[in-house]
Amino acid sequence: MFKIEGFGFQRADEMAKELGIGEEHPTRIEAGVLHILELESMNGHVFMDQNELMKKANRLLYQRQQRLTEEHFTERIKHLEEEDLLVSENNRAYLPHLYYSEEGIASQLKRIMDIEVEESFEESELLKIIGEMEEVEGLSYGEEQYEAIKKP
Repeated sequence: MFKIEGFGFQRADEMAKELGIGEEHPTRIEAGVLHILELESMNGHVFMDQNELMKKANRLLYQRQQRLTEEHFTERIKHLEEEDLLVSENNRAYLPHLYYSEEGIASQLKRIMDIEVEESFEESELLKIIGEMEEVEGLSYGEEQYEAIKKP
C-alpha cells in the first residue's frame, strides 16, 4: 500500500479499505507516516519531530481520534527504519534521501570551514577583483556587501 502509481494516499487508502485492509493494519499506518513526511518535504521540511508526526498521523488516519498509541507508532517507525524507508535520529523522522542530503551538505560545509585560507589580499587587490567581477557579471555591490566581502 505504500505507493500505487497514479493514486494519492487518500484514494489508495480507500481502495485498501475496500479490499478489507483494516484501519489498524501496520502497512496502512506506515503508508500514512510516509505520506505525511512527503507532504512536509514539499513544504520545505527536511524532517519532522516524531511527536508531531504521530499527532498528524492520528489526524490523517483516524480523523483526530487518538487511536494510534505511542507504542504502536514507535513499532511502525522502527519497522520503516529496518526497511530503509525512514531515518530516525534525535526524535526526528526523515525520508532517507533528505537525511543523507542534509548529512552530505553538513559534511561539505564543515570541510570548507576547516580549510585554512593561505592567501591574503590587500584591500586594493580585493576591490580590483570585485570591480572586475561586477563588470563581467553586470552587477553592482552596495557598501554593506563590500564590507561583508572584505571581512576575513
